[in-house]
Amino acid sequence: YSFGLEGGGSVNGQSYSKKECYVKALELDPSDPWAWYSFGLEGGGSVNGQSYSKKECYVKALELDPSDPWAWYSFGLEG
Repeated sequence: YSFGLEGGGSVNGQSYSKKECYVKALELDPSDPWAWYSFGLEGGGSVNGQSYSKKECYVKALELDPSDPWAWYSFGLEG
């Protein structure tokens, strides 16, 4: 997750984008609300073969941490 915040990078010669870092974080720990929130900011996408829209990512983040004001704000922007 934190690697994504830094804009991605390279590990053992393999390059990862921000979005790829969030996908990897969610594959390893799907209960991480900040990873869901950040994945939503990147537009959502596919995790373990399941597609998630931006809004669905914010919903996942809020299900895991209903006190996150940033997830509520972003969820509101999606309508």
